[in-house]
Amino acid sequence: MSSQINITEQDILKQLKLSGKVPEILEGIVKQTIITEEAEKADITIETEELQKAADQFRLLNDLRMVEKQS
Repeated sequence: MSSQINITEQDILKQLKLSGKVPEILEGIVKQTIITEEAEKADITIETEELQKAADQFRLLNDLRMVEKQS
């Protein structure tokens, strides 16, 4: 038997507030916005392949071979 659960934006925001991580998430949003704006001003672009290569090198250098599942 399969049932569908509907999760609204309000549900997500409520859980976010209850988690106490709002300041941390807002800081991340602000940082990402600043980085994006400054990269655009400086005409910095990156191709998906280049980004994937850098991520692969980072994983290799940090011996990150598997994704750990968090429950």
